[in-house]
Amino acid sequence: MFSDFYHIGSAIAVFLGLVIIIRKDKTLSNYILAIWLILMGVNIFLFHRLIDHQEHLEFYTFINYLLLTIQIPIPLIYVNSFLFDNNKKTALSSLYLIGIPIAIVAIIGFAIDLNSFNPDSIFLNNNLFTIFAYLYAILSIPTYLILSLLNIKKLKIISLQQVSDIYENDFVIIKRFIVGILIAYFSFIAIFGLSFFLENVNIYTAFGSSIVTLCLSVIYAGVFGLQKSDIFTVHNYKNKTGSINKSSNPDINYLKEVANKLDACMLEKKPYLRPRLSLSELSEISQIPETQISSAINIIKEQNFYDYINSLRVEEFIKRAKTKDKFDFTLTAIAFECGFNSKSTFFDIFKKQTGKTPAQFIKSL
Repeated sequence: MFSDFYHIGSAIAVFLGLVIIIRKDKTLSNYILAIWLILMGVNIFLFHRLIDHQEHLEFYTFINYLLLTIQIPIPLIYVNSFLFDNNKKTALSSLYLIGIPIAIVAIIGFAIDLNSFNPDSIFLNNNLFTIFAYLYAILSIPTYLILSLLNIKKLKIISLQQVSDIYENDFVIIKRFIVGILIAYFSFIAIFGLSFFLENVNIYTAFGSSIVTLCLSVIYAGVFGLQKSDIFTVHNYKNKTGSINKSSNPDINYLKEVANKLDACMLEKKPYLRPRLSLSELSEISQIPETQISSAINIIKEQNFYDYINSLRVEEFIKRAKTKDKFDFTLTAIAFECGFNSKSTFFDIFKKQTGKTPAQFIKSL
């Protein structure tokens, strides 16, 4: 019934993975995401073979389980990779999360009869290994997905201190994609539970419902991800602890000097006009260490990096709007000239800072 649907979901997942692989300037996060999507696409195809054809049950169940086990920690590794600043050793150290369960499944799985992976008798053959293997998947899948969602929230908070654009759409796509996978998991658990009470419901029904939900998540990611030039790409952030906070007795006078130097740089070079100005770029332009910039902005100006840069962009917008003929420009055009690269972000920040919408402000001139 859902055969074509499975094929579409599988094809889109593999296609997205290949699109990311062939793009230029790939980061570690890109490679992790590409591998994850390709594995997911293959997994969906093999689940289709298992559900619709129900041939070679033990083999397909075993292979599907192996692929699923590989993927279980990948969402968390993917999200965490944004915090590693492309440090491959740090990021790949998380791969131990994959190695142990795979080794157990691969070695013991081939050492015993593959009949233990017959989906019709998983909990009936009294094979403790098989029961353990499936319990591992049942418990670890929601654990890693929930941890991934929590780290996305943490990543967003860190980004406020390091970039002038939060890439809200990237966060939303990643978050909803992971939530979709979580929904697919719970649909499997719910329907599999019903199979013990309803005769016309079985494990294949549970597999089918979860794969349909997973395919919808992949299709969503494909449709909305491909609308962006930087598909699924949030810039990597350094998870720094070196920033001075108010409780560490900072040298206020020194930070005031840093803030004055920063203001002079903003006045002279106007780096905030760069659409995606980052903390590291500003440090290079101003010749001020990143930690000092962060501390000066946080403590002296009582803002985070994101709000500080965008407040300067709003001020620039107001200056330019006052000098331009009202009929020769659009609000969005001026906003983009001032460093904003999102209409919605500009409107939200402008109203937050001035208490008026851009249109209301223009009318008041």
